[in-house]
Amino acid sequence: MEMVEVPLKDRVTIAQKRAAQKSQTAQKNNGRSNAWTLVSTLPHAFRDPVILPPPKIPTTQTESQYTALYTFIIALVELSGGTLKDSALDRYLKRVNASDSTVVDGYDRTEKLLQRMIKDGYLLKIRENQGGEETIEWIVGPRGRVEVGDEG
Repeated sequence: MEMVEVPLKDRVTIAQKRAAQKSQTAQKNNGRSNAWTLVSTLPHAFRDPVILPPPKIPTTQTESQYTALYTFIIALVELSGGTLKDSALDRYLKRVNASDSTVVDGYDRTEKLLQRMIKDGYLLKIRENQGGEETIEWIVGPRGRVEVGDEG
């Protein structure tokens, strides 16, 4: 295992970039997030679930399902060029029947599960108003970039 610092959240919207310029907190921390995560350094041949099973919190099956879902959504976002519109994400989740039958750790609705992924740092939900019309896009969060990344 290797300790890797989780990067700061990206400033995506124009409003976020302006606020970051006015704020001095990023300069005080020298651009560091002070959040760390463990990343496996094992070769892919040894990353078999038999050798390296998922954590047992709350259960192995629940954690495996959650890991599979956030990895799937991160892959969708990356394959879509780095951003994915909310309507497209809904369409993909309906195709794999995740929108109706997602029951992971008591999250019986996809919206609650996506909120957990946002809270955990795997995804970021970007809302922008352009000409009075609100657009919602999804991008990979800092923890998703570290734990899953492009190779994931």
